[in-house]
Amino acid sequence: MEWIETNQSRVRTANTRAGLQQDILLKNGVRATDLGEAAAIEVTDRFLADNPDNRVALIYEDAGVRKRERDPRVDIFSTASFLHAMEGGGYIQSADQILEQASQAGRNVAEQRAMHTPEPGASLLAQFRSARTGSTGLLDTTPNSLHKSPDDPSPTQGQTRGRSR
Repeated sequence: MEWIETNQSRVRTANTRAGLQQDILLKNGVRATDLGEAAAIEVTDRFLADNPDNRVALIYEDAGVRKRERDPRVDIFSTASFLHAMEGGGYIQSADQILEQASQAGRNVAEQRAMHTPEPGASLLAQFRSARTGSTGLLDTTPNSLHKSPDDPSPTQGQTRGRSR
């Protein structure tokens, strides 16, 4: 939260073609699939085109993100792996507690727990530390973050995010 407050001018909503398509489909009662991943890739590609010397840590919930082709400067981590790295780095008290709260709020975290790798590597913590000082973009593309209200208290609120609308 401290990083967000310090860097408010760097946190922004990103509109995407995939997000527009998703909004149209949802308004017409059609279930949209894979558009969250498409929006994430669209936002990261745009960010990297404007910032060619940076890297991006993309935090995801849907395993489909892993299958998509992406720029080699985009490192991907499941939400669970990100939370466990945050816990390991002393930034949060308990990743499992956050995942349990998400589960109690009706979110399906079973897939997240299954995708968690015990050691996401030093690169994730290094990127997070770097982001706190301003040199890396962090994007949250979890489906629940794409269309939530600003006062939604879910665990992903407050993260820098590439929104799809």
